[in-house]
Amino acid sequence: MVTCEVSQAVKLAKTGKTAGIDFGLKTFLTVSDGSQIESPQFFRQGSQAIAKANRKVTRAQKGSGNRKKAVKQLARVHRTIARRREDWQWKEARKLTETFDTIWIEDLNLRGMKALASGPSRPRGPFEGLGQGPQGIGLSFLLVHPQA
Repeated sequence: MVTCEVSQAVKLAKTGKTAGIDFGLKTFLTVSDGSQIESPQFFRQGSQAIAKANRKVTRAQKGSGNRKKAVKQLARVHRTIARRREDWQWKEARKLTETFDTIWIEDLNLRGMKALASGPSRPRGPFEGLGQGPQGIGLSFLLVHPQA
């Protein structure tokens, strides 16, 4: 394990660009400059591994040591998919913060939208972490309330 202490956040260079971002159900997000970012569908990519691990759990006898191992393996597969998704989201957020100084995002009920989407979706709102301290890196992060 490698640890590193950083006393101050590294400020990003000013680009003078502003962007609006719209999160969608079909497209992960659309940037106001016309570019679209598609979701890599990590859950669908890992569905075979989940199915295989789930079959092992189902076939193992309840209460046995092998079932406990199979349950741990299934949890590990789900955790891997979740971590891949989160890592990808943070990398995309970093790309956006390096490209734009000010980012406008519509203040939506992402959990409600997720419930309406068909198929498996991301467990948390995309780029949720951007609002946790963007001023530390020199970014303006603003929410726009949707019109009723």
